[in-house]
Amino acid sequence: RCQEEEEGASDTAVASVLVALSELHSAQAHYEGAVDCLLRAWEIKEVELGPGHVQIGKLFSAMGSIKQKHLRQKVDALADVQATLQSAVRIKTQIDDKTEGIQLAGTQHERGVMQLKRDIGHMKEKRGEYQREVRLCKADVLDYLNRARQIALASHADTHPETVRLAGLVSTLAERFAVEEKEAIEVAQASFPGGATELTAGQSLLEKEWGLDNNARLGQMDQLISCLRA
Repeated sequence: RCQEEEEGASDTAVASVLVALSELHSAQAHYEGAVDCLLRAWEIKEVELGPGHVQIGKLFSAMGSIKQKHLRQKVDALADVQATLQSAVRIKTQIDDKTEGIQLAGTQHERGVMQLKRDIGHMKEKRGEYQREVRLCKADVLDYLNRARQIALASHADTHPETVRLAGLVSTLAERFAVEEKEAIEVAQASFPGGATELTAGQSLLEKEWGLDNNARLGQMDQLISCLRA
């Protein structure tokens, strides 16, 4: 967490320093630290300006942008683990095919196979962790950007460029995330029939078609965010 408590510094100055630190963290791809700084700046500015001030909206918009970068980072990490896992499973299948019917008990080969099985198990656990982190990042992206949209809508007309931009961005991301999660559920159910309970619990919204109406999607945003965090 950002260490912002400096003796004699005003809240406004502290908030400015936190925003600058956030930019530094983001430039270094330390996205969690960047968001932590903005969250602290938001706490300070909300007391000073009130929850609906346009500057608060800008902070939420910045948080959403940073979490999008964080999401891409997590997606790339998940893809790397998935590729390594697929390679290990393919090697294990080839070994099983070549050694079918051969007794290998106690041999170095058997010990190698057992280690490969353990590695596959660990990679599956890591894949599950990254999948969970990706879903939480998606929820944060929508949460922060939707808060920014709501503040823009309250501060400006619904035809204001910033309101229109944020509404379009949130709606597009929400539709994409909903489709991705539905596809993930279908893959899990196909791979483990009856065993995807944990993944699908509380996600009834994702069983529905979202259609193309922006207002309908925006009206269900809290439900989708809850589904992603379930």
